[in-house]
Amino acid sequence: MEYLFYILESILCCGLFYALYKLFIEGRVAHRFSAWYIILTALLGLIIPALEIPLYPAQNAPEVSSATQILTEPAMGFPIDAAPQTTLSAVVESEAQPTEIDYTIILLALYGIIVLLNLLRLAWNWYQVHKIYRSSRLERFRSYTLAISDQIREPFSFGRTVYINSQLQGSERDQVLSHELSHIFHHHTLERVALEITRSLCWVNPFMWLYCSSLSEVHEWEADKDVLSAGYDITEYRKIIFRQLFGYNPDIACGLHNHKTKKRFIMMTKTFKGRSSLLRLCAALPLFAAMIFAFGATAKNPTPSTVEQTPAPDAIEQQSDKDQSTVYISADGKIMLNGKIVDIKDLQAMLAKWREQAGASAVLTIKADNEAKVGILQDVKYAAREAKVFRIQFDSSPKEILEVLPPIDVKAEKINVISDAKIAEHNLLPVFMNSQGQIWTGYPDGKEGVLEIEKLRGIVKQFIDNSEHVDGKRQVKNPHYSDFTWQTIKRNNGEVHYPVSNGVVSIVTTRETRCGAYLQMLSEIHAAFDELREELAQRSFKQPFASLEDFEKKYIMQAIPIKISLQDTYIRK
Repeated sequence: MEYLFYILESILCCGLFYALYKLFIEGRVAHRFSAWYIILTALLGLIIPALEIPLYPAQNAPEVSSATQILTEPAMGFPIDAAPQTTLSAVVESEAQPTEIDYTIILLALYGIIVLLNLLRLAWNWYQVHKIYRSSRLERFRSYTLAISDQIREPFSFGRTVYINSQLQGSERDQVLSHELSHIFHHHTLERVALEITRSLCWVNPFMWLYCSSLSEVHEWEADKDVLSAGYDITEYRKIIFRQLFGYNPDIACGLHNHKTKKRFIMMTKTFKGRSSLLRLCAALPLFAAMIFAFGATAKNPTPSTVEQTPAPDAIEQQSDKDQSTVYISADGKIMLNGKIVDIKDLQAMLAKWREQAGASAVLTIKADNEAKVGILQDVKYAAREAKVFRIQFDSSPKEILEVLPPIDVKAEKINVISDAKIAEHNLLPVFMNSQGQIWTGYPDGKEGVLEIEKLRGIVKQFIDNSEHVDGKRQVKNPHYSDFTWQTIKRNNGEVHYPVSNGVVSIVTTRETRCGAYLQMLSEIHAAFDELREELAQRSFKQPFASLEDFEKKYIMQAIPIKISLQDTYIRK
């Protein structure tokens, strides 16, 4: 999909630059400037969409994977191995997946074949020129070479060689040589070959073909201008052009074969003022700036203010508590377990040995450099699951984040496995983060778009706390967000009924997402649940959540369960 977006953006960029050329520059600016504009904007049209200049949040949705894990927070006081069935759910994907055809590879292969054919066409034309060169009589003319042969029907130049017919004599020969030497002097062959190679590589862009045609046209205008500036008669020169139009020369050569004769004759009499040419070229600057902002700008990557900088590897202290162990992920992808550098395979083995000693109470603390990649973090989490270490604690600010991982063995006892989980669309809040740290989520009006990290907490709270009293009845507040299910708790003095949100926050990232941005996003989502619990504690018990008794905390936690769906980006080999 990224390739498709790039192709469409490059076509649009080249199209706008070419439209400016046709409207304001063609035939109105000195020919040398026109040639430079064509070459420069053709290249810029390909470069700008590939840029990632950090200027502002771009409207690009990140990549999405279908593999997810739905995790809920376990009830207070239950170790993970003895958690009741309702405290942990997992979406399990079947190991036997049907083989799917990768159309991306097929399309890339077809694209490459056509590129190869185009390059072979250029190589064939080059060979034809070389073949004529070897069969011609060569003469030195000034600092250039003349290749003279009866096979040459129309004069042309290639590199620093002029190819002419042996029958060409007198004033006609002099004017033809003046024309071809102009091509050599201005390095037209180099410009043509460079743009032809670019067109061969980007053949799907229709404006590349128009650029090549226009460049060839400008080259002929420039050479014609030089001939007339040398003092030759314009009427006689036009007659020579008519006589030479029926010849032939290879496509990548420079010659007199341009078929737009009428426009060419008009250009012979045109004059250009330097100031006017400069002003017209300056008209391209606003368009260039607009292209940068539209296609080359991406989101800034500020250092997250809510995620602490992870200490350097040598500053990580050894854990003395047997129930805790620490993994540190550096910016360059190195993994350290309690200060020792390990690979994923060794990490799994060491965690499994530690798990046997620590038992179900084992808690793995993960620290990651802000610039570390989420892909490595997911690999570490998968290694922990293989080692049956299910409690993960992220060392982040302002508070630590605890995750409970689902076991890989879906037949594990006392684990409720949902083999065919179906979540209503309005009960799922997608929170996507791409490699640049841009967040894409669902808004209260039902639309989706880019969201600033500072507003994520409020969006999650609206999504979860989506019920209200109307005429004595509780109903859904926003139809685009989650609904609720009535729950009942039996007490000594009766029953307590309360609504529980069915909403699930679905977090999806790429493997290239930075851990600093990811943990900041995760902190904001958990903070939303914490604030909702705090508000409910104040309403129900007139006390902060931390001051409640255990049974009161359990009531709050059951009323506002943390339901977060985490993408599994581990690459299974």
